[in-house]
Amino acid sequence: MYADFYNKHSTLCLKVKISAVFNDTVGVLAACAAKDPECGIGLIVSAGTNCCYFERGSRIQKPFAKFACGQELVINTEWGGFGDSGTLQQFMTKYDKEIDAATLTPGKQIFEKMVATLYIGELARLLIVEAASKKLLFNGEIPEKLTHMNSFASQFLFDIDRDPPHIYVSTEVVLRERFKLNLIRRSDAVGVRYICRAVVTRSANLLGAACACLINRMGRRRVTIAVDGAFFRFSSTFPAILVETITQLIPYTYTFKLKLVDDATGKGGAAIIAACKKAIPMQPRFTILG
Repeated sequence: MYADFYNKHSTLCLKVKISAVFNDTVGVLAACAAKDPECGIGLIVSAGTNCCYFERGSRIQKPFAKFACGQELVINTEWGGFGDSGTLQQFMTKYDKEIDAATLTPGKQIFEKMVATLYIGELARLLIVEAASKKLLFNGEIPEKLTHMNSFASQFLFDIDRDPPHIYVSTEVVLRERFKLNLIRRSDAVGVRYICRAVVTRSANLLGAACACLINRMGRRRVTIAVDGAFFRFSSTFPAILVETITQLIPYTYTFKLKLVDDATGKGGAAIIAACKKAIPMQPRFTILG
């Protein structure tokens, strides 16, 4: 990518200097850390998921130790690939394995496939179809549109999960308008909403456990988690479940908060370039590898 960029601009005789190369996760962290000195983690949960955090310089091993110099370094975890070695096998359901097998990269990005919006709609669809096949939903009649892979978009799941307790307006709208169900019993709406809530809850639990692991590793008593992505923007229940999970897994003396970041790429890029140029003080001080 860098070589293509350089060759293209050399051909056009443009003088362009690349000061930093970073991904959206680092952008979220930098955008928040520029204003909030307690920000220590950047989290993206959308079609994919990734996370970065500030690591102590003393923990950085060769060959990158020379960049630390007692400072903190931003570590890009690429945690979507967690589980590729088989460590998540015990937590994968048969539905997770079916989804994984149908992708272009079976056996890869396992954690991402268990939590990200690109896959959770299909997970909900598989659960709904199985429930219907066992005559637990729709009188055993599976709507034709639900038989197609990826027909249940994650947005449908968010809409259904948004329904307050004992009210199923959004659930009925999705089933009637998207899947052409004319007769919707209350038990059908209850069952579908239960499945969607379970899928969202599992994603929040898994991601919460991963975030808690980083908070415990960092050892900070106060930390802000900069966040962005569809889960935080469209799910009404995910953030609260995520907070509850993290709280259960960190020492009671630790506190944290989530902060949604707008225009992370633009603001984060500006913050990183400013830090590289030493135009503004950044707290905590960090080094960008790029």
